[in-house]
Amino acid sequence: MKACPVPAPPVTLWTSSAAAAYSWLLFGSSRAASTNCAPTYIWATETVFHNTSSSDRQIIVLHQSKGEILPPSIVVRGGESLPLSIFAGDFPPPGLAAVEVDVPADVIVESRLEYRNILPCSGQPPALGPSGKLALPSFALVAANRQQRHFGLDLGVQSVRVNVGVYNAAPIPAIAMIEMRRAACDDRVSTVITIPADTLLQTTVSVPAICVAPLHPRTPFWTVNATVTIDQPSFSYATTVSNTQPPSATFGVGMPDVR
Repeated sequence: MKACPVPAPPVTLWTSSAAAAYSWLLFGSSRAASTNCAPTYIWATETVFHNTSSSDRQIIVLHQSKGEILPPSIVVRGGESLPLSIFAGDFPPPGLAAVEVDVPADVIVESRLEYRNILPCSGQPPALGPSGKLALPSFALVAANRQQRHFGLDLGVQSVRVNVGVYNAAPIPAIAMIEMRRAACDDRVSTVITIPADTLLQTTVSVPAICVAPLHPRTPFWTVNATVTIDQPSFSYATTVSNTQPPSATFGVGMPDVR
């Protein structure tokens, strides 16, 4: 897709099936470009709250970076799994926002990135639900000037592009340094972007070319990593998209939640 200033480790604190307290989520959607009625698709974030208790639980929406799209609180009934999108007309709005929520300990947060095929020439997706999905993390804010590292930004040997998103949680603009690195070569490409206050901004960054003489010959030549450093409290993510193949999700692993 083109999406608490308390010091924290520069990694995501919760995976797609972990319990949360204060947590930041991605919220929004993006339509892929299409010409001449070619098949295309819509990317959309989705968050499902799984209430593992037998009693109702309340989720508080603490902050929304793009205005009040969601209600200030959400009630998940006992044993219910409730998608966030039903509070936005059953589909996240265009663009990407950062949403902070306060979630009870016995509610599991499952964040997803879904895509839906669009019927050629109609411009509308069929009413069959998503065609596939990928797991998304939930986030915690990272203190200013702490490195946020993203590993494995490749799809094997496929030609890819990498999109990096940065949410600036400060009331003033932030500057982000994005450094892409091909691990075998130690080759680096740097990009600098400015993010307005309380804004989530996504940009496409260049990937270093494969080098002829690897500096680290035992490292796979296709492995690509990134380091993002922002001068304000923030979080970041990086997504890798194939330049040659349409999206597909053909394998999934469910992680256990053990209490």
